[in-house]
Amino acid sequence: ILILISNIIKINKSCKVFLVDFSCYKHPSTQMCTIKMFSYRVRVLRYFRMHLWNSSKVLLKMITNSCLEDARRDSEMVVFGVVDEILAKSGVEGKDIGLVIMNCCSFNLVPSLSAMIVNRYKLEQDTVSCNLGGMGCSAGL
Repeated sequence: ILILISNIIKINKSCKVFLVDFSCYKHPSTQMCTIKMFSYRVRVLRYFRMHLWNSSKVLLKMITNSCLEDARRDSEMVVFGVVDEILAKSGVEGKDIGLVIMNCCSFNLVPSLSAMIVNRYKLEQDTVSCNLGGMGCSAGL
């Protein structure tokens, strides 16, 4: 009887989640730089250490005054670019979305990035919006 009850609970608890589609942000060619340019920036900044790729979005100009608005603009460019692409690829409309989960380990805004998505794409008022901020990269979805 115990095994039967255990199996019934196990069957009822399983919830299948399907990946409809995914998208990765592709920055515009105006934000690409060569390894030579990147190496120069690394030497100039000294504290900037990361793995070199063939092309990477990097500092194309020296930052003299960084602010929250610049960080917000960069975040919007990436997040909205990905959402635009995923909606176009999947054919899903805003009215069909009931849940938005956003995971960003290093940047927390008010309003949150998930709320910005809900507002930008005019999602339904009852859309559940979850922003997993401040939990680091281990916030796994």
